[in-house]
Amino acid sequence: MQINCPHCEHKAVIKSRYNLSKDVSDLYCRCKNTECNHKFVMKLSFSHTLSTPEQVTTNPAVAEFLQGLSEKDRQLIAQQLMAS
Repeated sequence: MQINCPHCEHKAVIKSRYNLSKDVSDLYCRCKNTECNHKFVMKLSFSHTLSTPEQVTTNPAVAEFLQGLSEKDRQLIAQQLMAS
């Protein structure tokens, strides 16, 4: 993952990470530009699912059922499965 300094826009490195929840983390970063050396925190969060989790599609009947659903409904099911 590429992180850029919000101050000087040079590359930055993630020094540590603090998980606030399963889907949200604080990334503690430092700019690699020695003249800037800005230290900052960025939030990393889960947004949405683009594909159905692999373990759900191993059953052909489940895969066929999911294919008949709208993308929105598939995403909702995937989010609920990931939460459990």
